[in-house]
Formats: sequence, C-alpha cells, structure tokens
Amino acid sequence: MARTEPRTLRRAAHAALVAAGALAVVACNGGGPTNQAPSLTAIADQRTTLGEPVSVSVAVTDEEAATVQVTAASSNEQVVPLSGLAVTGAGASRTLTVTPGSTTPGTAVVTVMATDAGGRSSTRQFEVVVDHPFAGEPQLLTPQNGDPVGMAVAMHGDVAVTSGDEYAYVFELVGDEWVEVEKFTSVVNGLSDVQDFGSAVAVEDGIVLVGAEADSGAARAAGAVYAFAAGADGWRQTHRIAPDDPDELGLFGASVALRLPFLVVGAYADDDLALGAGAALPPRPGRPAPRAQRRTRGRRASARNIVGSKTNLRSRPGRGAYAHPGAEGGAL
Repeated sequence: MARTEPRTLRRAAHAALVAAGALAVVACNGGGPTNQAPSLTAIADQRTTLGEPVSVSVAVTDEEAATVQVTAASSNEQVVPLSGLAVTGAGASRTLTVTPGSTTPGTAVVTVMATDAGGRSSTRQFEVVVDHPFAGEPQLLTPQNGDPVGMAVAMHGDVAVTSGDEYAYVFELVGDEWVEVEKFTSVVNGLSDVQDFGSAVAVEDGIVLVGAEADSGAARAAGAVYAFAAGADGWRQTHRIAPDDPDELGLFGASVALRLPFLVVGAYADDDLALGAGAALPPRPGRPAPRAQRRTRGRRASARNIVGSKTNLRSRPGRGAYAHPGAEGGAL
C-alpha cells in the first residue's frame, strides 16, 4: 500500500473543511429571501410661485405597502416650510402637496422618505424652485394679422381673451407659449346691428362673453352681450343676451363678469331711475336660458352716482339685479 505524505493529508483535510464551511454558509443563508426596504419612484424637480402649491405623485413599492409610512422634509424652511408638506393617500399610491411660503423665493430640496414597519427605509430627493409671481419675461398677446388688442382682457386657467375694435381674440397657453386659437367678429359670426363689439370680455370653462355696449338690435345703443362656447368642432356663438326692457343708449354690455352658471352685465347709462344712473345686471337662479332679470343700482340713483361701468363675480351674487343663469351642462 502506497504511503501518503503528511503534508498531502493536511492539505486534503483543509480543503474538506473549507468546502464544508462554504456549504454551511449556503445552508444558513439560503432559507429564503430577506425583507428589502421599501422603494420610491423618482420625482421630477418642480417650479412654482410664492404661496402656490404643487402636487407630485409618490409611488411606493413594498410587499406590505399599506404599512409603509411616507414623510417629507425641506432643506430650506424659509422657502418651503415643514408645515407646507402634506402627504395623502395610502398603499402604493401617495400624493405629496408642496405649498411654499408667501414671502421668500428661492430653492429648497425636498426629501421624501419611505419607512416600513421594520424600520427599513429609502429616500428620494427633488428640488422646488419658488419664484416671485410674474417674474418671467412678459409675452405679448399679439394676433397674427396684427390687429391691435387690449381694450378689454379676461383670463381663466390657460385661456386668455382680449378685444379690440369690433373683434375679440382667444389665446391658449401651450407649454410656455400663448397661441392664438380663435377670433370673434360681428361679421364672422353672422351678427348684425352690432356696434362696439368687444367693449368687455369674460371667460370661464370654455365659455366666452363679449359685450357690445352700442348694439342697436332692440333700441339705439341699448347694448347686448354675445356668448360663445368651445366644442369639438371649434368655437361657436350660442346666445345673444339683452335686457327684457332695453333702454335707448343704455350701453348694456359695457362690462361683464362670469362665474358659471351666473354672469353679471354692466349698463352704466341705464336711466330707469335717473338720467344716466346706470345699473348692474347680475343673475338669479332658476331660469333655463340667459335673459335679463332684475337691476342692481346704487342706493341713491342719480346721474352723478353711476354704476355698472365695471363688474366682477367672485362667488354667488347677492340679491337684486338683472340675472343671466346658465343652462344645464354649464352652457349659457
């Protein structure tokens, strides 16, 4: 029988021990997957203005997403205070609303942290740049054909309306640019006996009002307001609005204000109570189509106390006045 050298035996034994140890490690660690920390999707940087909130989606990935706590912190609380960070939602879908302060512009890094029940966590960061309102370069709303505009202006969301002499233009914000999308005129829309079309404008949710304070359809310069609506095939005229008892030279349509389903029309030369005393013509609910209802005047109606040259609607109107409630579906 051949004799094996002791050195060779030691090496063989060492190799066997190493192999056994490796197997032991595999057996110990191979019992199943370890629980991983929750993860968050990337969040794009944001830009806003003082006091203007922005909301971002936060997606949570975890086996038990419902138990994951999502929190947020700000690197610059003068720009984005901790109180301006609010997380809502549950499970895999959360929303973070960031409300910057109202006085200090600048940049803050917002850190979003997801922590599971076992204390494991992960984070994502994104920047929030806060500017002064109207800090950017102004863009002129100039019609393509060069028509002068600016006699009256109104804006709602991403839609702006401005008027000139016997016309009005609609612009929409596309990306960072305002784009001309429509022109209203008395000729294009088949209107007749219209003077001062464009004396006032208002817009909200796909509805545009254009005042024509010298419209003579019912009486000389009694005035009227024309309503236009946006649809799948573009804009179209939907209504002509005038008082039930038009006054000659009443100038109904000198100003307009719109908050659906209501509108208010100014007629500052209305003289039912006194020569040139004026009136404002707001809405009263319950009428199926837009038409003048009641007048609102100053308490002391006289030629010196003129009302109706400017109008505005911020909420439901008060008592009195001419009314123009909208029809069903938000259309006038």
